[in-house]
Amino acid sequence: MKRVLIAGASGAIGAALAEAILAEYPDSRVVGLCRDPDRAPETLRSSDRVTLVPWDAGDSSSLASVTDALELVFPAREGIDTLIYAAGLLHSDTVFPEKRLEDLSADAMNQAFAVNVTGFGMLVQALIPWLRHKELKRIAAISAKVGSITDNRWVAGTPIAAPRRP
Repeated sequence: MKRVLIAGASGAIGAALAEAILAEYPDSRVVGLCRDPDRAPETLRSSDRVTLVPWDAGDSSSLASVTDALELVFPAREGIDTLIYAAGLLHSDTVFPEKRLEDLSADAMNQAFAVNVTGFGMLVQALIPWLRHKELKRIAAISAKVGSITDNRWVAGTPIAAPRRP
């Protein structure tokens, strides 16, 4: 049985990966971490091979409930095969993508950093008991293209020329 944990399973990328894994590997089980499991696609919510667990990547205190829930699906002694981190924050009710330096907010940057960077490290640390097995493990962190600085050629409505390669 393929044992997969996907953080960000209710988002477009995480949900698509979960659905692809379920289709490709009929013996797979997926644990999907997401802020709000009710927002996950119906295909994941109704699957008997998917367990959705509430988790806020920006709140490191929520990891204890994640590991408790994971232990019920995949005991640590059995491990997991794959961890995919597709959780991310570009905007929320209080965080918006900055278009100008005047729009920068330390609180918004801290919240984005907690979800997009720190959350990944803290999740991997919490999963150490599931990763300490002899079988090959795969850990991937995936981001949407919108997060690419080099691909963002628009600043305050003015296009920036792409850097030239020698």
